[in-house]
Amino acid sequence: MKRSLSILPSVELQTSEFIAAACAAGTHEPYQAELEFDDFRVALIFQVISPAPSHGIDSPQDGLTITDVFVPVQYRRRGWLVAYLRLCAGLVNGPIFIVGMHGPVRDALLRHGFRVLTDDVLVLGL
Repeated sequence: MKRSLSILPSVELQTSEFIAAACAAGTHEPYQAELEFDDFRVALIFQVISPAPSHGIDSPQDGLTITDVFVPVQYRRRGWLVAYLRLCAGLVNGPIFIVGMHGPVRDALLRHGFRVLTDDVLVLGL
């Protein structure tokens, strides 16, 4: 999977193709990829989330977890991450989880609609 995605000319396009492939796979097992291009890097896990009425999930939903993000220095503090997360939210019919964000990045994500799920996990759309 990673090999065919790595030839695409941006992390954003690779993400779109990854999510399309994960949806087409139709499995309930986690579908994972580490995407890289031009020093940008993201690690993604796509999976179907089982119903959990106590968390407001009444039927199975797609979910995307972002476990690693690296943005080159020259693109930091310019909105790339927020724009990328908006793209992800548009591609996934369910919540977006982001793991391990701290400091100013975490504060920015909270201002953009993410909320704290656990100390180390933020969520959008749950």
